[in-house]
Amino acid sequence: MRLLEAERHRLVPLVRQAAGLSLSRTAWVLSATVLPYWERVCAWTEWRLTHEAALAAVGRAGDRAGEASLLSGLGALAGDQRHHLPASDLFRQAATVYREIGDLPGEAGVLQQLAVTLRRAGQLDEAEQTAARALELFTARGDVVNQGVVLWNLGWVQLNRHAFDPAIEAFRAALATCGEDRRQTAFCWYGMAETERQRGDLATAERYIERTLEFWYELGDRRGEVYSLRALGRVLTDQGRYDRARPFLVRALGLFEELGLVDGQAMILGDLADVLLRTGDPAGAVELLRRAVDQWQTMDSPHPLAEALVELARAYDAAGDPGAARKARGHALRIAESMQVPELVQAVRDEMSAASVPPGHDNAARPRRRRRARGTPPGQDNAARP
Repeated sequence: MRLLEAERHRLVPLVRQAAGLSLSRTAWVLSATVLPYWERVCAWTEWRLTHEAALAAVGRAGDRAGEASLLSGLGALAGDQRHHLPASDLFRQAATVYREIGDLPGEAGVLQQLAVTLRRAGQLDEAEQTAARALELFTARGDVVNQGVVLWNLGWVQLNRHAFDPAIEAFRAALATCGEDRRQTAFCWYGMAETERQRGDLATAERYIERTLEFWYELGDRRGEVYSLRALGRVLTDQGRYDRARPFLVRALGLFEELGLVDGQAMILGDLADVLLRTGDPAGAVELLRRAVDQWQTMDSPHPLAEALVELARAYDAAGDPGAARKARGHALRIAESMQVPELVQAVRDEMSAASVPPGHDNAARPRRRRRARGTPPGQDNAARP
């Protein structure tokens, strides 16, 4: 890592030089090798430039293995930035190439990445089917480590369905595969913490998050740290400890901004808005949620956009603007219906029904429900493999 940091300014020119000299294999192997570094430091532009230069070179050379690796890497980049639709397309292209050249490990790895992207986009059934195929391929090869990664993702699929016991079962199965891998261990504890938070066992969730943070501090992984800081802030909010929650959320917002993770910034704005709603400042919540909606609209992330619009509608209700609330819910419903995700459509309709309760029942100012988490640390499941 220190060597790459010292030579960072040379990496893009080196890949471009190799590509220009028709050294296609050198270009793509170097691009794939430095990808984990780009991912760790959130160097989106350099990641894209190296991969695009190398992809052009392997295309001219007809190097299909390099093509598959680079398509996967570009898919991981899009996935890390939460551009789910382009990421899915790139992963599908990479999986097809790996299948055509008979590279089953490569195909399995890309299918796992595709499953993560589908899960994040709210396409849970397809995500589960894709993950099951990846698990089948990894199991056939005796690849225990990657079996654990797939099980971890399946835990999140179950959690997104609010199936808490199956989620914990999957996360514990994944934990059993970790061995001495402390980073993977941290991801498993993170998943279990979020499961317990959504289940309502906040004391257990807080204890698990604190354990997770210890791993991130030890590893020096700032991205893992920021997602766990957010998780801790949310648990403290759910406990009603708003004065303690706010500093963690503000600190996480600063780290998300520093790391260039726009989706993380949008999520934290929603979390801070939740605190404001709970503490009697609906106008402040509206302002933050409008910023969050604007940020989600810059990304190919219709699912969290629809959820943010529902939260914005609640804030408008609490602020005494039912017309704006109806408009926001209508927008959310149109997005949900266009995605053809029954769970999301029903959730938005439930919100619309709840909002139509006669005055005096005080539905408008209620705090938001515990949503499924979208803050899974991206480096865990999107890392491309050469």
